[in-house]
Amino acid sequence: MASKRLAAIADDFRKVGTTAMGAALIGVFLSDHQILTVYTFMSGAILWLIGICLTRED
Repeated sequence: MASKRLAAIADDFRKVGTTAMGAALIGVFLSDHQILTVYTFMSGAILWLIGICLTRED
């Protein structure tokens, strides 16, 4: 049960991180707030990396 929960959490971190990085890339072209865009991209990258680190290989 714990391994399924950890796998679900890791998958969620990867999905949220990927979405945040994608939104930041779109924001580069549509927004004038460059610092917010960089912060969003870095936050997404960190979340994605946490998801990768939590992923267990069988």
